[in-house]
Amino acid sequence: MDLTRSLLNIPSSLFFCILIIFFSGSNLVIKHLVIKFYRKINIPKGFIDVSVSHFVVVSGFYALLLAFVISESLSSFNDAQRDVTNEGSHALNLYRQINSYPDSAMVPKLKLEYLNYVKMVVEDEFPKMTLNQKSELTQKSFIKVFEIVEQLKPSDQDTRYKANMLMQGMNELSIERNLRESDGDTEIPYDMYFALFAGWLITSLLSALINIENKSYDSFVICLSGAFIGLVFFLIISLDHPFAGSIRIEPSAYNDLLKYIINQ
Repeated sequence: MDLTRSLLNIPSSLFFCILIIFFSGSNLVIKHLVIKFYRKINIPKGFIDVSVSHFVVVSGFYALLLAFVISESLSSFNDAQRDVTNEGSHALNLYRQINSYPDSAMVPKLKLEYLNYVKMVVEDEFPKMTLNQKSELTQKSFIKVFEIVEQLKPSDQDTRYKANMLMQGMNELSIERNLRESDGDTEIPYDMYFALFAGWLITSLLSALINIENKSYDSFVICLSGAFIGLVFFLIISLDHPFAGSIRIEPSAYNDLLKYIINQ
């Protein structure tokens, strides 16, 4: 969702405060409007008492909905983290295969281009993923590595086996890259966000019908409930975009690989 992704470009502390203020303030406004409305039409006390039981039931179901969405978002986030970790492991294994390949003529060229590819992943691809953009430089570098591997001409059976292993490693790394890109594109649909907002609005309307004589305490409770909803939405939006915002997946494995290659 472009809107939620763009919101994550705001500093996380500011974005969190905006959500807290929005939901808390909206709850207070809804409470004020509801009180004004039922004073105007003089709703019987019995009707308000019934709304309390309705609020308990609806808020319970809404809590289940929030728990379900957070659980799904966290599961998708963990899947993305696992895919990035697996990709980094494949990248390291591939470099070891390149380093041990017995071809003094092609290996330096292959290692140089592979180093460039790893740099592009860290310095260009992951930063662009925070903006939901593709890195053409990284893709071109990866294709060049592929082309160099295809140009290998093994002279004996052992070298041919190692060349096949290199090509297999490139194919596995390509699959892992595609999985990472897919993880970045997978988002909660608009319909789910609509259901979350509608549930909050219904719950807020029902809670506004509950009459508490101490107005200060009533406002405090309403603000707390709004702050809690804002916190939940902050977590959902953050987890929904695993490569953007403050809670994002970093290329730790590629960083370690880059240091390993440079320090060799």
